[in-house]
Amino acid sequence: MERVYASIQGIGSYVPEIVLRNSDLERILGTDIKSGGTSNEWIVERTGIKERRISGFYDNVATMGAMAGLKALEDAEKSVEDINYLVVGTNTPPYLFPSVAAQIQYLLDIKEAGAYDIQAGCSATIFAMKTAEDFLLAEYLKNPKGRKTALVIGTDALSTFTDYQDRNNCILFGDG
Repeated sequence: MERVYASIQGIGSYVPEIVLRNSDLERILGTDIKSGGTSNEWIVERTGIKERRISGFYDNVATMGAMAGLKALEDAEKSVEDINYLVVGTNTPPYLFPSVAAQIQYLLDIKEAGAYDIQAGCSATIFAMKTAEDFLLAEYLKNPKGRKTALVIGTDALSTFTDYQDRNNCILFGDG
């Protein structure tokens, strides 16, 4: 039997408008490294990060994910009617249910698709991609002539859980 693969047909992204720069963190934490402060140079040297995006009043994991999903569909020249599976990798759901995937499904008006979240730390989106691939390949085995489409979204709002007094962590996380 020939080997069959799923492929990425389109990509999309969304980041909030609010920018948190290293200079902002200098003001929050102070610049005296010995007393737990921080500096732009200290952050860039350790992480390479110069700025991160922070969700605003109208941004949450579902709205950010929906925006990225729309861009991915446009890039793939697909519509919401083409979606059979919606798998979301996130570690920051605002509540346990409904799932972020169900919220995105509602926002995008995806009528007939299985939708669920995967939480797996930093690798949540990779697990979401692999899970979607497994669903697509299982569908292919049932009907090789049928085409199925999965929309995989990675979305997080880590700023909602970040302690901005802890310089070892707050320098790392943003939203999108």
